[in-house]
Amino acid sequence: MSQAKLVLTLATLFLDYLLVVGAFAASYFLRDELNNAYLVPFEQFFVFALLAALIYVLIFAYLGLYSIERARGLVDQLFGVFIGALAATILAGATIYFAKSFDYSRLVLGTAMPVAVTFVWLGRLLVRGLERWLYQHEIGATRVLIIGSVSATGIHEGETPVLSVI
Repeated sequence: MSQAKLVLTLATLFLDYLLVVGAFAASYFLRDELNNAYLVPFEQFFVFALLAALIYVLIFAYLGLYSIERARGLVDQLFGVFIGALAATILAGATIYFAKSFDYSRLVLGTAMPVAVTFVWLGRLLVRGLERWLYQHEIGATRVLIIGSVSATGIHEGETPVLSVI
């Protein structure tokens, strides 16, 4: 495992956490602006947003979205982020319902989910672009030398060999 891949994975995890917290904050202020409803003070809600974002990241990790060994395509990541966000939202909503010791807007919670999916997806696109830029500049790239004969590869004369590194 390359050190660059580990750093990018940890950066993705941290970025996801911040983006989910940002999604909850944006949803809170959007709900407040739209109909001036009574909401718990933002400071109190922010603590809940920090805990909810932790739930999101833990579920993302459980779904393998931070796997270093296996690269996932962007569509596969989007599906995983959506499923993870849905599960985290259901878990957070159930916690609010059954705890009954605090009252957070379910509309804010429901709005935060698609906003979080959007924010995390955009963050993943940003990380993917950064990763490509780093590899283009040979930062974190692993050089590979393959030694063998053309006949051993099954490639016939005149064909162009194709190399895939997984």
